[in-house]
This record gives sequence, structure tokens and C-alpha cells, in this order.
Amino acid sequence: MLEQNEGGRPLPERKPSRDTKQAPTPLAYRPAAAAQVLGVSRSTIYQMMADGKLAARHLGGATLIAHEELVRVLEAAPLTPHTKFAQASIK
Repeated sequence: MLEQNEGGRPLPERKPSRDTKQAPTPLAYRPAAAAQVLGVSRSTIYQMMADGKLAARHLGGATLIAHEELVRVLEAAPLTPHTKFAQASIK
């Protein structure tokens, strides 16, 4: 059924709304952004880089950390005691 205005005339058809596209995941982050993504301080990121726990690359004048590297670091981090307890109680 067509929508009508107050005068009884049909309203023009509405264009379908554009699908909102989610922004693509960045390939790499600068240290400050990487810290924000992981939820740690910028100094923690630099310390992890200095300790060899986090690989970073230089591209031009920028220090960049690959998205996959942040995922790897997070996956390698130990589970919290609460998580371990919850997992043990399921078994």
C-alpha cells in the first residue's frame, strides 16, 4: 500500500537506506593506537617492544604494529584466575 500525504496524493517512493558498512580492520597501528586497542598504556607497548614480546616495524618515519601481532599477543596472554576457575567448573 502506498503512503499518502494529507491531500490524499501518494508520496514518492523512498529509496532504500544504504547499508551501514563497518569500517575495515586496520592492517597496522601506531603504538598509541595499539595501546588503546589492547587496553594497556603506551609505555607498556614500548616495554613489550623492547623486551621482544611485541614485533613492530618501521615504515617511513612511522612505527607500526600489525593487527595480527596484537591478536597474537592477546591470545598468548595468561587467562585470569576467574576464567580458569570457570573453565574448571564446567568440566
